[in-house]
Amino acid sequence: MAPALQEFRHSLLRDGSRLHNVFLTLSRSKSFCTRKPLRKILNSDDHFERPFSFRPMREITSTTITTKNMKTLSVINSIHRSLFRRALLLITTALVVIAVLTAAPVRATPACGFNAQILAMGTFPDGLLDLMCNESQQYGWDLKTKVKGDSDVYVLQNTWPVGAHTGWHTHPGPSLIIVVQGTLTEYMADDRTCTTEIHTAGTPSAVFTDIGCGMIHLVRNEGTVCAVAYAVQIIPAGQPRRVDAAQPASCPTFTCASPTPCPP
Repeated sequence: MAPALQEFRHSLLRDGSRLHNVFLTLSRSKSFCTRKPLRKILNSDDHFERPFSFRPMREITSTTITTKNMKTLSVINSIHRSLFRRALLLITTALVVIAVLTAAPVRATPACGFNAQILAMGTFPDGLLDLMCNESQQYGWDLKTKVKGDSDVYVLQNTWPVGAHTGWHTHPGPSLIIVVQGTLTEYMADDRTCTTEIHTAGTPSAVFTDIGCGMIHLVRNEGTVCAVAYAVQIIPAGQPRRVDAAQPASCPTFTCASPTPCPP
C-alpha cells in the first residue's frame, strides 16, 4: 500500500473515533433532543420598545368556581324569595278581601204585604221546551225557543195591597207578567238614577217581562187600589224561584207599614 493511502486511512479512522465520542457525549446530556425555549424568560426589570407591565393572573381553582356558583345560587335564591313574598302578599290580600266579603252578610229586603200564590207548577224535561213555529207567511210570526236542561214552570197569581212591595230580588230565570188589576211601579237596581217603569192594567204597559238571571228589581203598588198580576215563570229545575237582594245605594228605601190585605 502506498504511504499516502495509508496515511489517509489512518486520518479517517481518527475522525470517525472523534465523531463517535461527540455523539456519545451528546446522548448522555440531558438537553439532547430537547427543544430549548424560544422566548426569553421575562422579569419586571426587562425593557421593551412599547409600554409593558405585568398583571398578576388569578389562578382559577375549584374554590373560585364554587364561589361563583354560590354567588349565582345566592342571586337565584334571592329572586325566588322575592317572588315568593309577592305571591304570599297577593294571596294574603285576596284572603282578607274574601273574609271581609263573607263576613258582611247581604242584608236582604223581604217583601212587604206582597203575596204570591202558585196556581200550577210542572217540570219540563230537557228538550221539551225547544219549540219552533214559523207562521211568517200567514201571520208574520215566528217562534223559536231552546232550553238546555230540565225546567220548572210556574203559573202564579201575585197580589199587592196599596203600599205593598216585593222587596229587592231576582229570579234564576225569566217571567212573563200580565197586570190585570191596578197599577204597579217597577224599580230597577241596575239604573244609577233608579228610574221606574209603570205597568197599568188594560194598557200596553200591562204586559212586561222580567228576565231574572241576576237582574234585580222591586215592584210596588203606589196606586189607590189593590194590584193583581199573573206570571209564568221558567227556572232551572229544583232551584228556588226567588233570590233576595240587598238595598241598592241609588234607590229609595221603602218602609213596610203593614198594608191592608186585598179582599179575596
